[in-house]
Amino acid sequence: LQARLDEEARRLAEIADQLRRQLRIQIERGEVDIVQYRDVLIVHIKDSVLFLPDSAALKPEYESVLRSVAQAFNRFPDKVVRVEG
Repeated sequence: LQARLDEEARRLAEIADQLRRQLRIQIERGEVDIVQYRDVLIVHIKDSVLFLPDSAALKPEYESVLRSVAQAFNRFPDKVVRVEG
């Protein structure tokens, strides 16, 4: 069991590293933060960069960021993805 958990944590770390590379510019600007805690990967995207004030429509320039995150999580079809905000 521990070996399986370790392998899953390693796979998740690879995904986190991949996302950090793909989203480097947004991370450097403080718009995105990626944190791994054991078998949980948290991708925090500031809502102020995703949406215009008083709007529910995504800014077009951030659609690619969300696609990158979605593609990364597609590698873990057995995991639960929770979107908050």
